[in-house]
Amino acid sequence: MSGSIAKLRTLERDGFHYNGKLYKVRVLVITVYTIARFALTNTTQHNGDCGCDFCLHPGQKISKGRGSIRVYPQPDPEFHEENNLEHFTYSPRSLEQHLRDVDLAVESGQRINGVVGPNPFMDLPDFDFIKALVPDYLHSAKAYSKDTSFFLLHYLIKMEKKNGIWEEK
Repeated sequence: MSGSIAKLRTLERDGFHYNGKLYKVRVLVITVYTIARFALTNTTQHNGDCGCDFCLHPGQKISKGRGSIRVYPQPDPEFHEENNLEHFTYSPRSLEQHLRDVDLAVESGQRINGVVGPNPFMDLPDFDFIKALVPDYLHSAKAYSKDTSFFLLHYLIKMEKKNGIWEEK
């Protein structure tokens, strides 16, 4: 990975010539398979404490089957105190916060907000790798929409049968 980062730094700084023109390359977005993201960013895995890549939600460990899973429940949008929902949201991750957490993690030898230590993207100048990490479409959207669609269809069929609307032939 360090070789790739070094090449990207060179392409950003010096660029390359093609057909008499100078082109400079700059990384804008990083899309990484969700399950491999933690290894590249040196953070907690998506199912670990503070494993959300986008906010500082610690998550909750709940029992499932013979093991457990980590979930990131959202606050109840119906409940509000004087129309102020601020205390229900978790701070979004930021580059500044992440860099502070890296320093603290290295100093203490402990994970801080899910950050284990430095990562190779920190060597790219003027690059906000926190904002550049976009959700993995397969795991963040497609997989869950399939599950949700199946659940919704199953629920509707069950309700139609229960209410006598569904006709079996």
